[in-house]
Amino acid sequence: MIQKIEKIKNIGNYEDYVASGDVTLKRMNLIYAENGAGKTTLARILHSMSVNNPVVISQRKRIGAITTPEVCIKDESGQLIYNGTKWNRNKLSVTVFDTHFVSENVYTGFQINSDHRKHLYKFVLGNTGVDIAKKIERVKQLIESKNNEIVTLSNQIQMASKCQDVEKVCNLTPLEDIDILIDAKKKELMIAQNNDAILKQSTLPLFPEIPFSLDMENLKRVLSVSINSIGKEYLDIVKSHLEKLESNGMEKSARWAYTGFQIISTLGKNECPFCGNSIEGIKLIEGYNQYFSDQYINSVREVKKIKESLSSINIELYINQIISTNKKFEELNNFWTNYITVGDEKNAFNYDFDILCACLQSLKDAVDTKFANPIDEISTIAVDECVTELRTLSDKIKTINEYVLLYNSKILELRTKRRKIEDVTKELSELELNKERFATPLIDKCYMYGLANNHLKRLQKINKLFQVAQKTESNRVFEQYGQKINYYLCDVFNTKFRILEIKDGGIKGRAKEANLSYTLTFNGIPIEQEGDSNISFKNVLSEGDKNTIAFSFFLAKLTTEPDLTNKIIVFDDPLTSLDLNRRNATIHQLVLLYQYSKQMIVLSHNLHFLIELNSRSLIKACDKKSLQIINSNGKSSIREYQIKKEWIDSYQKALDLMENFLSNPLADNQENAINSIRISLETFIKLKYCRYIPDPDQTFGKIVSNLQYSPCVFINSNKAEVIDKLNQLVAISWRGHHGSIEERDTYSEVNLTMAEAQQYINMTLELLSHEL
Repeated sequence: MIQKIEKIKNIGNYEDYVASGDVTLKRMNLIYAENGAGKTTLARILHSMSVNNPVVISQRKRIGAITTPEVCIKDESGQLIYNGTKWNRNKLSVTVFDTHFVSENVYTGFQINSDHRKHLYKFVLGNTGVDIAKKIERVKQLIESKNNEIVTLSNQIQMASKCQDVEKVCNLTPLEDIDILIDAKKKELMIAQNNDAILKQSTLPLFPEIPFSLDMENLKRVLSVSINSIGKEYLDIVKSHLEKLESNGMEKSARWAYTGFQIISTLGKNECPFCGNSIEGIKLIEGYNQYFSDQYINSVREVKKIKESLSSINIELYINQIISTNKKFEELNNFWTNYITVGDEKNAFNYDFDILCACLQSLKDAVDTKFANPIDEISTIAVDECVTELRTLSDKIKTINEYVLLYNSKILELRTKRRKIEDVTKELSELELNKERFATPLIDKCYMYGLANNHLKRLQKINKLFQVAQKTESNRVFEQYGQKINYYLCDVFNTKFRILEIKDGGIKGRAKEANLSYTLTFNGIPIEQEGDSNISFKNVLSEGDKNTIAFSFFLAKLTTEPDLTNKIIVFDDPLTSLDLNRRNATIHQLVLLYQYSKQMIVLSHNLHFLIELNSRSLIKACDKKSLQIINSNGKSSIREYQIKKEWIDSYQKALDLMENFLSNPLADNQENAINSIRISLETFIKLKYCRYIPDPDQTFGKIVSNLQYSPCVFINSNKAEVIDKLNQLVAISWRGHHGSIEERDTYSEVNLTMAEAQQYINMTLELLSHEL
């Protein structure tokens, strides 16, 4: 059993309906909705679910909706969900009677054609969910009508789109991010228009890498070395002595001292090789021993080499190269960004060379300190800082050069894929057409054009296989249900129609469609299927007759199915064009079906009918729910709707009194019947048009006045005629013991003849049934 309609999105007038309030369905459900509110759409949704046919919903997709239709229906097993393409399950056994059932299962054909006068007004019957064949004459009439409609729509589409190819316009599919695509195509057009400038302009320059490299690990090692075996005292003596020699004019004093030291070291003598004096015990000699040791000499040599290497670095030249490259990069980048986009953000080279210069200077200072003090350990912090800064700079250059290489590849691609201006202009026009296609008014015109074409194609593509299948199925259906259909036509609805001699009429005409041949009789007389005589289809069958025959077929199908207790039955306006007797019979059949079905849902725009159905004792006491579908600003929603018991009782009593008077017009019944005019009309109007009545306790005359000047719409489109009838009934239905003091000033007691009373009561019933 269906428990709740939880969600309907982008279908018909349901833009984004989500259930709120107490809208849980019961075993019996009465749903009131004015025409156009969405009851037929709801019936179609339930039919789509029952047969698992997404086309039923896709054909009713809300006009202008971008996202796909969605439905969520709750039953005992969980949720039945339509996700825009299919239902997740469809195990509920739902049968729907609505106008679509009539058009899909019981067609009346009518066409007058001088060349091909076929059987007219034929009925074709078939199973629920099976397409019903249309007669050749009906197909031709529909084709002609649809062709005229298509020509009109085609002209409108051509004018709105400025494109002669209507099929092309209508077959366009919506493109995501169409505005972005149009902007991109406009940019592409600008590129095509500037091909010469693009070919002449340079690509982005690569930034020069760092032009020098330092062995930082070796530098750290050299700075970190301390020579503990050499005494600073002796080194100071040697340095002082050498400085003294140089101050006295001896050039390269260290080389001279080293030559003498090598001689005494090699010969092992204890006297100076230059002056011959004894050198034993002289501190200067010990100083020479340390000053000219391999360890000290190597340390001085390494530091000096590093010092010379640092001195050779021309950082200012490199900085100028970077600045020059960056300036050229920015100029070219500004040009190319008009045509090429790489990444989400504009790349740029930003670096503070003052930091690097400071780091290099600190490194030089550390090396100078080491050079002045070869035996001392010097802090390597300057080395680490320089390493970090050089790595930062290197990473930035690597990043910007990767960007440059990527950008230049895009430039190369741009140059090699040059487009003609006329080609890009055409593509831009196509995109702009696509945007217009899915905007008003084209979207509506194309939607209508597509529906018309789809209908036309369905008519044109009836194939032989379907015709044969239909022939077999139709024979089976009529054989099985013919007797039951006639039972409803005769015994239930008391019509004088019968269906006889049901048989396959064969394939006739150029279209090679299967025909079903049968005889429809009226009072035992066969009705002519051609011509305009008084016994032809055209002149014998009313709309009520057609609906009764269709309804009889529907009831016959239900009552002969073995699993009726598992059926959920949905009725959408089953009273169309029925007279009072058939309406009462229909209500009685609904009550009978309710007893045997699993669940029943009755939708109607006729509040009178729903109140009358609800007043039946079995329905009144059953597990039921009353709901209303309302349409506000083009958006439909379902809400709880209470039918007040006292109103229903009084309304039903008033109807009974009036109908009793018509069937038994006695003077004793007349007064009660006249009083019932006002009661029935007030009850009906207060229920149906409550939104236009500010005070429900106001007089009947004021209620009619409120309706006259309100925007309410009656079934009878001639509102003035309805108001005039209501005012007549206000005047004659007033009675002193019922009316108010205000009404006594307006109306006087009216004495009616029996014929006048019957006339006004018939006017009241006509208003209630067909006009209000």
